[in-house]
Amino acid sequence: MRDISELDYGKKWEYLKRYYDEASAFYGSEGVIATDAEVGEAVRAFKERPMPKVRREYPLTAWRFMRDRADAGIGAGYYAHDLDDSQWEGVTLPHAINDVPDEPAVYGKAHSVNEKGERSSGDILRGDVWSWYRAAAPGAEVRDGEAAYLSVGSANVVSDVWVNDYPVMMGHWGLFPYEMEVTGELRSLPGQGAIAVRVTGVASNVAHMFHNGFQYAYYGKRFTGEFADRYMEYEWDDNVWTGLADEVRLRVVDKVNVYDAFVHTESLGGGSAKVRFGLTLRNQRHEDFAGRVRVEVSKWLPTEGAVCASAEAAVTLPQMEDTQATVTLDVDSPETWSPETPSLYMARIIIVDGDGREIDDMVETFGIRTFGMRGQHFYLNGEKTVLKGTHDLGYYHGEPLICPGDAIIARDILTHKRMGANCTRWPSDNRCHHTRIARYCDQMGLMLTWAGYFEVWTCHPEFEAMMLRDVGPMIRSLRNRPSIATWEMADEALWGRERPGVSEFRRRRFYDLMYRLTSEADPTRPIVPQGMWTNDALDYLKGRLAKFPPDGVDGDPEEGPVYFRSQAVYDIHTGGNKVPWPKLPDEYAEILAGAGKPVIFTEFTSESFPSEARLSEVYGDGPLRWGRTPWFGAVPKYSAKHNYGREIGPADWKVTQAHQAIKFGSIFNSLRKYPDVFGAYSFCTLFDFRAIFYGVVDAGGHAKLAYWVMANHYAPTLISALHGYVAADRSEGLRVDLSNHGGPIKGAKLTVTVRGESGAVAIERTFAGIESAGDVSFGRIAELDVSSLPEGLYSFGYALTGAGGEALGRSFEMAYLD
Repeated sequence: MRDISELDYGKKWEYLKRYYDEASAFYGSEGVIATDAEVGEAVRAFKERPMPKVRREYPLTAWRFMRDRADAGIGAGYYAHDLDDSQWEGVTLPHAINDVPDEPAVYGKAHSVNEKGERSSGDILRGDVWSWYRAAAPGAEVRDGEAAYLSVGSANVVSDVWVNDYPVMMGHWGLFPYEMEVTGELRSLPGQGAIAVRVTGVASNVAHMFHNGFQYAYYGKRFTGEFADRYMEYEWDDNVWTGLADEVRLRVVDKVNVYDAFVHTESLGGGSAKVRFGLTLRNQRHEDFAGRVRVEVSKWLPTEGAVCASAEAAVTLPQMEDTQATVTLDVDSPETWSPETPSLYMARIIIVDGDGREIDDMVETFGIRTFGMRGQHFYLNGEKTVLKGTHDLGYYHGEPLICPGDAIIARDILTHKRMGANCTRWPSDNRCHHTRIARYCDQMGLMLTWAGYFEVWTCHPEFEAMMLRDVGPMIRSLRNRPSIATWEMADEALWGRERPGVSEFRRRRFYDLMYRLTSEADPTRPIVPQGMWTNDALDYLKGRLAKFPPDGVDGDPEEGPVYFRSQAVYDIHTGGNKVPWPKLPDEYAEILAGAGKPVIFTEFTSESFPSEARLSEVYGDGPLRWGRTPWFGAVPKYSAKHNYGREIGPADWKVTQAHQAIKFGSIFNSLRKYPDVFGAYSFCTLFDFRAIFYGVVDAGGHAKLAYWVMANHYAPTLISALHGYVAADRSEGLRVDLSNHGGPIKGAKLTVTVRGESGAVAIERTFAGIESAGDVSFGRIAELDVSSLPEGLYSFGYALTGAGGEALGRSFEMAYLD
């Protein structure tokens, strides 16, 4: 069999044009996936976490905002409690702006020497953008025996905080949660104070150096000068985003309080669930405390109910200490969380003193579900599960990079679910910390590989210190979200042996430190310490060892051990630019077959145009900007000649959509041949955000052909005789296989319809007695003789029906028979 890349350009062009016409007719070509009305309904249905009954919590959503282009705010006293800010703009959190200073400074220079000894260099640019936020401090008095905490969910990318004129945080680098005790500062001006935050955005052509996630500023090249040609030349139309990108909250609590809670389903079965509450209880008093901690659980989503389970434990808390406590309770007849049934519960965690008074409480929502891995499979609620979705970049046309709006989050989730996806790798390359994404996924039913830690591409001298500070708070802010199935804690960090500032020694130790910190904060979920980390070992292993993971035999003894850690899961990044595409999974499956852990196969991609009508409707009359991108290091006009045989333009939108659909379908079809190797797969990406990009849905929400192809490939059953190939020898016949991620099948019927170039039926065969074990299985179900057909291009339609005539699956393929 041959891949499409192996066809001559005449045949390739013919194949692509016909594939679009016949595949779109087979799958249907309706446009928008989720209507504005459906998105609006989903947003209105979203529920905010209930407020506690004892402690006082104040979500600080209304702020006054001012840009400070000259960085004059400190000198002008913008932090002062009595500043007249009535002329400032009123904003609601989360909030972001994008801006770049007019003249960046040359912050340094990058020099590089490649393996051939060739030298290149270029300028590193930097420019800062300053903004101020002010909110009135809540008027409630902080009484004796109480403490107050101010928490910031995400600030991009440097923040300073004042409470009643006093600086309580100075120069905090990073996007991740932090908090400050502000008891004394609030009490200094009771009822009349102000909270001020100065946020500094850092724009650079090497943004990773400044811990700003995957954000590029200054159009043109990564670095300047000759060094630019060494890496990526691209057109990029997003300035640096900056702002308060997640919630800011003030809480006033008793000095004996519930500081943190981790809710985890320990076991599920027999009509009951055992739920464990790991609690951090804080005693800020100057005497020991003896009392009780009680947990009350009730149903919360889709409907609320009375307390259905409760438990309590006696606690003794030493003075001025944090103490760990555990409360375990049983929930009878639990409504489990899954993408199909996203049921949620609410827990109220209460501290009761020796006199029986409730002195503090915390409210948290959670789902009852188990998720883990055994062998090379993932299991959700005890059932074998393949994670199928996208590498969701989190870039949306017209939306802030650091805090996308509720409507686009809901649209993203609805679009995934209607494609048949059950999981997505999000927020991925955007690297934002926007917790509403996970809360929406909780309530709408979509699993997440949470990919939210920084993507640093240089050995910053303090990144280990930042990891030690940030990883725990980041995970604690999200670990009670049942939608999060796995953690991915960095993406290609410190990658590229030839990049300036990258140390292979520190990168390999990065894996181990990140794993350890993540496991300490959450010992229950699978962990990818860094996206693409498995590639590092595979690059080394090829041609040396016949097994994975490495164990130090003829290998690097310092690298191997982290791959054996109990929560570590393997991932493979491939852009899919290697051909033939169907052989990509074959190559990795051979070495990973005995890995003993699930393998995530991700990040392959292909560009395609929306229809010409959609181009102007969504993007206006501006340039298409089909330039080199940060992800695809090939000049498109040359790439087009390679892929299609000539340069292409908007009029060729059907051809590019067919090319994308075939590439994605070829790789996924081949992946499903290996049910005992690949436990998850995700392509890049869901949405376009500019005129030509990798999305299977354009920026206006309309599906391209690849969307419908992937919806077919994400279905429980996938029938195939070609497995992504587009040319076959008719004398050999075709062996029809069934990949079944659903339940067992018995007594089914398979109908295969082969059509020639005119659309007329050339062969139609029916095979009875089809059986399949299901439970993520793969096997042969029929042999199709095509030797009687003349040479030519044929389409193959497969329809699988149950013993009662019910539809069990259908698939479409095309191939030259020669």
